[in-house]
Amino acid sequence: MSLEIANSTNPSLSSLSHIEAELNYITPMAEKPYKYVCEPPVGIPRENCVYESHRVPIWNGRAITSELSLDRQGFLFLSHHSVVNNFYDENEIREIYYPESEQFVKEVTGAARVIDFDYNLRNTQKAKEGVKGVSEPIRRIHNDYTPNSGYQRSRNELLAIGIDNPDRILQNRFNLINLWRPIGHPVQESPLAVCDSRSIPSSDWVVSDLIFRDRVGETYLGLAESVPRCDAVWVMRSQIESMVQEKQVK
Repeated sequence: MSLEIANSTNPSLSSLSHIEAELNYITPMAEKPYKYVCEPPVGIPRENCVYESHRVPIWNGRAITSELSLDRQGFLFLSHHSVVNNFYDENEIREIYYPESEQFVKEVTGAARVIDFDYNLRNTQKAKEGVKGVSEPIRRIHNDYTPNSGYQRSRNELLAIGIDNPDRILQNRFNLINLWRPIGHPVQESPLAVCDSRSIPSSDWVVSDLIFRDRVGETYLGLAESVPRCDAVWVMRSQIESMVQEKQVK
């Protein structure tokens, strides 16, 4: 990887240093893309997507953290101290980190209420060793929710905690937000990169089914047509108290 200056359609990025990396985009296809998160039925491929790799600049976002906004770019780079000792301990996650992160998101966004409902651990080596609950990084351009799946997931989670009128509550403004942080040591492999939401038009996103044992969700996959336009920012090769807050849908 080279560290140098490159051109960007965004003037605020053009003066920043960058690295170059291979990112994987879906190729156009006639049928709706899908991927099984669980074991697929016999004779059915796990996914029907074909990806192509493109080498793109990823800008060092540390110098512009004060300019970032959830309502503009769709992400923030923040610091947060956690008292969790072991992020691989599910009890610590649910009993300590969930309340910590709910309070943190409430302070940053001004939300009236925050509900944690899921988490993922990403570690390539531990995933290959078969450590329970650990997955490899996702190495394709994607957004976790579409407007339809974001609404449905929010509705399901409200019902799961005993709220009888989720549709009325969801008439108000709500956001689905991801929090990403290194655990244990700075990230050296597959660091997180995020894209300025304003730099990719909706036509460059493809709706894809994500199939679980008990439900079917939808995500967006990025088309290769977005490569010249996407302003990707790299901020996650960071110390363990650094955090990326990323808005998925509102």
